[in-house]
Amino acid sequence: MRSHFKTSLFSLVVVRDDDRYLLVEELERGDGTAWYLPAGGVKEGEDILTAAIRETREEAGLAVEILGILGGDQVLAQDGLTTRIRLVFLGKATGGQLKLQADDESLRAAWFRLTEIDTLPLRHPEVKDWIHAAERLRDCPVPTFTCYTPAMLRQMAQKENFGTGAEGFQQE
Repeated sequence: MRSHFKTSLFSLVVVRDDDRYLLVEELERGDGTAWYLPAGGVKEGEDILTAAIRETREEAGLAVEILGILGGDQVLAQDGLTTRIRLVFLGKATGGQLKLQADDESLRAAWFRLTEIDTLPLRHPEVKDWIHAAERLRDCPVPTFTCYTPAMLRQMAQKENFGTGAEGFQQE
């Protein structure tokens, strides 16, 4: 008998602009605030790339192009019945206006240089880890990440060069 396994899926985005990185300020439990990457859960019917773009727009006010994937992680709950999976993307801002007013998503967003990030109260030290990963890959291509629909997979299977990548396929 198959048991149900609950999975939560999250997108995080490291947005780089030359030597600056985008962070969003959030309320912490208690009275303080902390800085974190634009991030959030994937909604029902949404793919993880769309979630990454949406979360960056909602939390930072900026449109973002996803350049590739930096990495990810999985945390399995002690009960063994739930897990959290996160994928971390590298992106660049393509428009919008930096959020300066608080709303339900975040308090504000700002650009910071690496030396400035070291002085900030961060929600979690992993912020620096992901930003340093982006720095190490500054002049290297990052792996792309594609979300496929069943229609795209059917279209790919009908092509003679099936298995060579998703180039040239249009999402329906």
